[in-house]
Amino acid sequence: MSTPELDPQRAAVKYLSLMENLGELTYWHTPNSERRDKITGAKLKGMGTRPGMPDMTLLFPGARTAFIELKSGAGRLSEAQKRFRNQAEAFGFPYLEAADLNQVEDITRKLIAAGEKKAPAQ
Repeated sequence: MSTPELDPQRAAVKYLSLMENLGELTYWHTPNSERRDKITGAKLKGMGTRPGMPDMTLLFPGARTAFIELKSGAGRLSEAQKRFRNQAEAFGFPYLEAADLNQVEDITRKLIAAGEKKAPAQ
């Protein structure tokens, strides 16, 4: 199965896995967008599943966190995604949108470089 956001997401996962193997970051995807039956949906909501979570959460050395939302060319953030983005940014966390693997790579490189600049001299 392929969707406008699925193929770039799979490519991003391959790239982020490589960066994880290099010790640069760790990451995960919160699978909120899949269709579920009402019972499963209610159970997950009771466990804290919320709308608007980003596609990828990235953790970097130095207790740094960033969020990436993958959107196809015409894709737009939902109102729930906008609320999460605004709250994350208000708390000082980067929330970035990417349309393809090149943008994910660019975002990730910049976040890694920003952490290296802040790292204490050894």
